[in-house]
Amino acid sequence: MPTYTETPKAKPETGKYHDISISDKSLIRVSKDTVNEKTFGQIRIWTKIGDGDSAKWIPTKKGVAFGLDKLEDIIRALSMVSIEGDAKEFAS
Repeated sequence: MPTYTETPKAKPETGKYHDISISDKSLIRVSKDTVNEKTFGQIRIWTKIGDGDSAKWIPTKKGVAFGLDKLEDIIRALSMVSIEGDAKEFAS
């Protein structure tokens, strides 16, 4: 079962995030970021490269960015997946 942890960010001005561990070398990062004065959310897989003190986390191409105006719809859809437990299409 993945664990949920809040990870402090080295540069707080670049965004806030929460990590969900998948394994020792991969995690799901849910973040709120601002680039070129546009703020958006992301859900992305990150992977750990290296070991020990030289290890670093890098983002993969697996993920999605979304406008914050879609956040309530995303939360509702994820809640329905949990409740329904199958791949049925959700009612709007």
